[in-house]
Amino acid sequence: MSGNQPRKIRKLDPTVVNRIAAGEVIQRPSNAIKELMENSLDAGAGSIQISVKSGGLKLLQIQDDGCGINKEDLEIVCERFTTSKLSKFEDLEEIGTYGFRGEALASISHVAHLRIITKTADSVCAYQAEYIDGRLKVIPGVTNPKPCAGNKGTIITAEDLFYNMDIRRRALKAPSEEHNRIVDVVTRYAVHNSKVGFSVKKAGEGNVDMRTPPKSTAVDNIRVLYGGQIARELLEVKHEDEHFKMRGHVTNVNFSTKKFTFLLFINHRLVESAAIRKAVDAVYTSYLPKGSHPFLYLSIEMNPRNVDVNVHPTKNEVHFLHEDLIISATGMADKTAGQGGSSTLKGQGLKFTNEASQSKSRSKDLIPLDKFLTPTPQDKSDGKAIDSGFDANSNISSIDPDIRTRNTFLPNSKGLHGSNSRNIASTSANSTSDSEARRRQMRLKSVKDLCKKLEDDCHKELLEIIRGHIFVGCVDRTRALIQHETKLYMINTTKLSSELFYQKILWEFGNLGRIVVNDPVTIHDLIIIAFDMKNQDETPLDERERRAAEIHALLMSKSDMLDDYFGLKFDSNGRLRTLPLLLENYFPCFDGLPTYLLNIAEKVNWSSEKLCFSTFAHETSLFYAIPPGNENENEVVTPNNNSWKWTIEHVVYPEAKKCLLPPKVFAEDCTFMQLANLPDLYKVFERC
Repeated sequence: MSGNQPRKIRKLDPTVVNRIAAGEVIQRPSNAIKELMENSLDAGAGSIQISVKSGGLKLLQIQDDGCGINKEDLEIVCERFTTSKLSKFEDLEEIGTYGFRGEALASISHVAHLRIITKTADSVCAYQAEYIDGRLKVIPGVTNPKPCAGNKGTIITAEDLFYNMDIRRRALKAPSEEHNRIVDVVTRYAVHNSKVGFSVKKAGEGNVDMRTPPKSTAVDNIRVLYGGQIARELLEVKHEDEHFKMRGHVTNVNFSTKKFTFLLFINHRLVESAAIRKAVDAVYTSYLPKGSHPFLYLSIEMNPRNVDVNVHPTKNEVHFLHEDLIISATGMADKTAGQGGSSTLKGQGLKFTNEASQSKSRSKDLIPLDKFLTPTPQDKSDGKAIDSGFDANSNISSIDPDIRTRNTFLPNSKGLHGSNSRNIASTSANSTSDSEARRRQMRLKSVKDLCKKLEDDCHKELLEIIRGHIFVGCVDRTRALIQHETKLYMINTTKLSSELFYQKILWEFGNLGRIVVNDPVTIHDLIIIAFDMKNQDETPLDERERRAAEIHALLMSKSDMLDDYFGLKFDSNGRLRTLPLLLENYFPCFDGLPTYLLNIAEKVNWSSEKLCFSTFAHETSLFYAIPPGNENENEVVTPNNNSWKWTIEHVVYPEAKKCLLPPKVFAEDCTFMQLANLPDLYKVFERC
C-alpha cells in the first residue's frame, strides 16, 4: 500500500470492542473484586465472603446476603450499559451508588467464565446462570438460567480470568502478590463499611486471610486489620462546612511507618487524590522522622452535583469542586502533631502520656536553679538552699566560675566525635531552636565532673564502631548484631541501652522532658507493690507499712530537687505525677516502676551531691534499659506500642549511634563481641 494512500476505516467487531473495554475496566483481579464488592454493597449486603484461587486468575468468588437479582433481569445483567442506577444522563449528577455504568459484570464476562447464583426475598428458589461475552451461555439440553437451591443474596463466580488475553495474563504479578492486592482492597472497604462483615480466604483452605465482624466500628476494624499499635495512636478528625463534611481517623506523631497508608473515600468511593495525599504528607513531614509516614483514613461527603465520578473506567479517580478547600481542611494534621504526646500506655493500673510535644516553646515551669545552690560571689541570687539532703555549708554545691552549657561537656570536632560531630538532640519539650534559647545552663560542678568523666572513660575504637555501624538485626531482646566495615559484632543491648540512658540523664541534666501519669498512684501504694514483688509477702505487713511510710517521707523531702533536675514529680499527696522522658518515642517497661521507686529510695546516695546524681542516674538507667527477655515476649517499650524489635532498631541504636560514648569497660565485659571478619571468611572459603 502506498504511503500516500489513506487506509480504509473499518468498524471493529463488537467482540473486539467489548474486550478492549473490558481490559480497561478489569485491569487485574483486584479490580474485578472491587467492582463485584461494590455491587454487593449497593445490594445492601450485611456480609460479604470472598474466595480466591491463584491470586484470582483461576477463581474469584464473592457471596453476599443482599437483595439479589430478579430472574427476569438475568438475561441482560451482563450486557454492557445495563444498570438499575441510571435512566438518563442527568442522573449522573445525583448518583449515590457505587455502580452506575453497567460495565462491571459485562467486562468480567468478556475476560472470564462467569456464573451467577441469585435469590431475591420473594423468590421461591434461587436461579443459576452462566455467561460468556456478555450473554447467557448456550448449553445444549440445559435451561439457562435454571432453578436451584440457594439462600437470599448473590454468589458470583469468575473462573480463568484473562483466559483470552494471554499478554495481560502473563504481565500480571505472581499469584501471591495479586492475592495480596485483593486482600488490600477488601481491607480498605472493610474499614469504611464497618457495619458490613467481610472475609477473604484462599479457595479450598480453612483459614481466612482477613475477616471483620458485622456491625463493627472503623476503629475496631483498623485494630483488627492494621494492628493494635496503629489503633492506639488514632485521633478522630471531623470537619463540616457548607461545601463538604469530612470525618476519619489519623495517627498522631507517636506513630510512623515507612509505608504511607492512606484510605480516602469520597462519597463512599475508594479513590486516589495526589493533591490531598501530598498536602497531608507535607504536614506530617514536619513531625515525623525522615522517610516515615502516617496512617490516615478519611471519608469526605459532598453534594453529588459537585463530584464527577465518570472520569476513569475503574472509578478510582474522581473530579470534584472545592478541591482547594478540602486540601486546606486536611491540615487537620496540625492538630495531630499538636497531640503527638497523646499516646497512652498502661502499666500497674497507670496511664502514661508523653508530654514532650504538648508545647514546643514553653519554659517547662521548672523551679529556679538557684533555689538548690549555696549563694556564692558568682551567684548573685538571693535564693536560699533547699534541704535536699546535702550539707548547705559544704563546698559540694559550689558553682564553677566558668559557666557552661551542656554542649561544653560534649567532645568537640577535634575530639572523640571526629570531624562529623553534632550536638546531641534533646529529648525534652525544649527541642526547638526557640526553646534552645530557653535551656537552663547547668552550672553545677558535680554535673560537669560527671560528664567529663564520660569523655575521659570513652573507648575510642568502640566509639568509631558505634558511630559508623550498620544495624543488622536482633538475636533476641538482649543481643543485637551490627556491622562495621568488614566486621560483624554482637552487642549486649541491655547494657548498651542502660549506659545510653545514664549518659542522657547527665547531658540533659535539668532539661529532661516528662512523661505525664494520667492516673497517679501514691508512693506508698507503689512501694507496697514493690515489697510484694520482692519479698512475696515474707515481710510482715506492719513492717512493710512502716518502710513504705519512711520511703514516702524520704522521697517527698527530695521532691523539689527530683522534679526540677530530673522530671520526677510527686504532688502534695505523694502521688506520682511525672517521670523523666529520656528518649523520644520510648517508654520504659512500667512493670518495673514500683521496684524503681524502691531502688532510688534505698540505693541512691543522698548525702553527697555528686554521688546522688550519679547513683540516681544509674538506677534510672536500669529502669529505662531494654529489659532482658526472649523474642516471643511483647512488653511495651514505646508510646506507639511498636514491637521491641522495632524499638531497638529504630529508636535505641540510632540514638546510640548519634550520642553514646562507649565506656572502656564495654571492651572487657563482652558488651561488644566480634563474631566475624569478612577477609577471614574468604580464607575459610578458599580452604573449602
